[in-house]
Order: sequence, then structure tokens, then C-alpha cells
Amino acid sequence: MEDDDPTIRQFHEAAAFLPFPRALEPFWPSTPVPEHFNRHATAHAAANTQYTPVNAVTAVMLAISVLRDIDDMGYPVQLHA
Repeated sequence: MEDDDPTIRQFHEAAAFLPFPRALEPFWPSTPVPEHFNRHATAHAAANTQYTPVNAVTAVMLAISVLRDIDDMGYPVQLHA
């Protein structure tokens, strides 16, 4: 995807990738479960704190935005079943 306006491209990249650091923060069961979407807490602390409608939407939107950006950039993707 080519944009003439680099500011729009920067916004697009930020929207697609900035949620990653927070979603990938380390989580250990001995610490409080974060209320924001966190991949590790979702996998290892299955409870109402992580399984909320907001976190579900965040996870789906993050996955879709990354897949869309990968598709737009023309990166080869190989899926193994």
C-alpha cells in the first residue's frame, strides 16, 4: 500500500502495531491479572478479568489489523496446517 501522505502511513502503522507491546507484556500467575488484553494472561489466567467483551474485540481487531497490514505490504505468508 502506497500513501502519498507519510503522516497517514505512520498513523496506519501505529494503529496496527502499537497494541503489540501491551498485549505481549510478560505475565506471571503470581502477579495480578491485568484488565487490558494480554496474550499470556488470556492463555494462563482464564477468568472473567481477561475474558471480557472489550478484550475479545481488542484481540480480534489486533489480529485483523496485523493480517491486513501484512497483506497490504505483500509479505509472503505461509500457513502450516
